[in-house]
Parts: sequence; structure tokens; C-alpha cells
Amino acid sequence: MEKLDPTRLSSEALNVLEIIEASNFPPFESLSLDDMRKVHAQMSEKLGGEILPVDHVEEVTIEDNGKGGKIHLRLYSPNNISSDGAIIYIHGGGWCVGSIYTHDKICRRLASTSNLKVISVAYRLAPEFPAPNGPLDVLSAVEWIVDNPDRLGINKDKLAIVEDSAGGSLAAVTTQQLKDKVKFKAQVLFYPSTDLSLDAGNYSSRHRNAAYPPLTIGACNYMLNFFVGNHDRNDTLLSPLKAKDFTGLPPALIFTGECDVLLDEGYFYTEKLKKSNVEVEYIEEKGMIHGFTEMAGALSVSREAFIQAGEFINKKFR
Repeated sequence: MEKLDPTRLSSEALNVLEIIEASNFPPFESLSLDDMRKVHAQMSEKLGGEILPVDHVEEVTIEDNGKGGKIHLRLYSPNNISSDGAIIYIHGGGWCVGSIYTHDKICRRLASTSNLKVISVAYRLAPEFPAPNGPLDVLSAVEWIVDNPDRLGINKDKLAIVEDSAGGSLAAVTTQQLKDKVKFKAQVLFYPSTDLSLDAGNYSSRHRNAAYPPLTIGACNYMLNFFVGNHDRNDTLLSPLKAKDFTGLPPALIFTGECDVLLDEGYFYTEKLKKSNVEVEYIEEKGMIHGFTEMAGALSVSREAFIQAGEFINKKFR
């Protein structure tokens, strides 16, 4: 494992690490599950920036998803709606610490910058509900959204899916598993996790970027073990990079961070899409760490990424 080299980081990323250190946020892998969830929420609050106003926020509950119970959705309606299309947002957090609450600022910013409704999905978390519960919840929620557009005031034929990190796995899984039912106009993947197989341990970014907070390789493996449990790591519900067929998937905008352990997974997924003639735009943010979309209060690159995502999606909705 290579050591952290501060010269590889952008000045803004260095500033974030200084904030993390000054705030005494301990490494995730050193914490109990409950404490890790608390620290993650505190970091999101500390670094997420202002709470952008939207016209209104509505809580929606799917009473019976057919796969284990209720699913909670949160619908954000911006002040200036540009289209009857909508964005489905799948939050990150290592399958075990994130929530629609920790990602509230992200969804507000996405709604504000895109001028589109955003539907945030609360899937069940590990280890209470290990794989494949989270992926199945997301699939069920998306199917419900498509079947109930009038309830949400959206056009089911104008949908995009956006995610970050572990949510990237879930978003990629969703476009693959539901491609015959849901014709997404766009997908935006922020530093996605796409391969939970043992093969991923050989990716160079897992070693080169292993020491860069907040997602060190220790934290990555710690959370991953909560989620995987005894499930087959090669199952495409967990490792969408292992899919055999990538044809017919929606146009993609994929962001990665140069100093992120998940860098290679986003890059390799991009290459798979390109080889299947799927339209892809790939942006590697230089000197950037994992989780930058949760740090809009400290990172201009985060704020710019939301603008780029909104522009990309709105073009596909025309």
C-alpha cells in the first residue's frame, strides 16, 4: 500500500483533509457501526455547504414493495421547473452509513442546478439488511416510480438516474436490470463502485490511493464486508462491471477522482460502455479525493460537477 502523498492532491482537497483533521473525525474503519454512521452524518453536515432552497419537499412511502416491506422516497421540487422529467437519486455511503438525510443537501443542489424534480430513494442498509436487499429495494422503487408517474407529477418517459459511490453500483445495476422496462434518458455516476469481486483488489487505484481519506482502503473493505456478507461477490447485483451485456444502456456522464480508491472502477465501467457503443462522457477530477459531491461547501469542483450533471441531463431530455 502506498502512502499518502500530499503533492498529488489539489489545494482544495488538501483543505478538506485539514478540516477533517481539525474536526477530529476518526478513520471510519476505527469506529463501531453506530459511531461510523454518526461521523459520516457529521462530515456531511460540516462539508456539505448551505441548504439550498427548493419549492417544496414531499415524503412518499411505498407501502409494500413486494421484496421486504416499505420504501421511503423523498421528492424535491425546484423553484423553477424546466421539464416534466425527473432525476432518481441513489445515495452513497458504503451501503451501510448513507441515507436520504445525509444526502439532503446533495439532492437540493441537484434539483436547484438542474431545475428538475429529484426523487431520492431510501434503500435498506447493511449489515441489518445485507446484499442483495439494497439493490432489490432500489429496483423495486424505480419500478414503482415508473408505474406511478401521476402520483409524483412526472413523465415516466423522461427519467435520469444519478448516484454517488455505493449508489453508483446501485444505479448501474438498475440501468442493467431494468433496461427493457425503463428507458432512462441519462445516467450520471459520481465515482461509482462497480466491482465488489475479489478481482477488484488487484486494481492499481486500490493500492495507489489506499491511504487517501475519507475512503481509505481500510474503510472501503470495512464497509464492503458489512454489505456483502455471504453473498456471491460476482453477482451482477453487486458487481455490475461483471455484466455480459452493456448494449442499450443510457447515455452516461461518469466522474472519478484521481486520488480515489474507486478510480479504476469508474474508468473500467466507462470503457465497457464505450465498447458497447453507449454514449459516454468521462471526467477524472485531478487531485481529487472520494466523496467530493458531499463537500460542496469546501470544493468548487463539487459545485461545478452538479452544474455539469444538470446540463447533461437536460440535453438528453430535449
